[in-house]
Amino acid sequence: MHKSGQKDFMVFMSSVIIRLRNMERMGTLHVYQSTQNRIADFMGDRSLSFEEINPLWLQAFQAYLLGRGLNWNTISTYMRVIRAVYYRAVDEGEAPFQPRLFRGVYTGTRVNVKRALSERTLRSLQTPISSSPDLDYTRCLFLLLFMLRGIPFVDIAYMRRCDLKESKLTYRRRKTGTWMNVHIEPEAQRLIARLQSKNQKEM
Repeated sequence: MHKSGQKDFMVFMSSVIIRLRNMERMGTLHVYQSTQNRIADFMGDRSLSFEEINPLWLQAFQAYLLGRGLNWNTISTYMRVIRAVYYRAVDEGEAPFQPRLFRGVYTGTRVNVKRALSERTLRSLQTPISSSPDLDYTRCLFLLLFMLRGIPFVDIAYMRRCDLKESKLTYRRRKTGTWMNVHIEPEAQRLIARLQSKNQKEM
């Protein structure tokens, strides 16, 4: 439970996983557990309220999975699990109903859609949907996750200026301790400069 009283998606998902285990539905249990592990890796140490699960978050999570090298059928499976858990929570009065929540992410099983969906994901993250500076900042941050090979949110949160040298990012994974080296494309460099500029203004 969040301090503001918002209910936690991951806590509810754990309760669903327990039910599957009690029902001995081991195949479904494995898929749900794998999905939860991916979300935890993406979120790092942060909790996840139902209110935070919106089209922008789902697109960012999809971009993260794509950056980690997962194929589209696997990504679709994870998205369908999240959808099933979310709407179960809606049915049980734990989450607000959002009719078009999963419209911007891939939940199908077609083949040869990687390029089209990759381009659609980038366009949807780049297209302004609000004049809110905070929402624009969040969109830039999530787009940067995609451009930096699906870097987890927690690693972005702990990134230091000294980790960036010209067009190269060198950092240590918070979860595994593994050292990572990522080439930074010009568009990603512009996003980093934009995010740093906003942080400096708020200091």
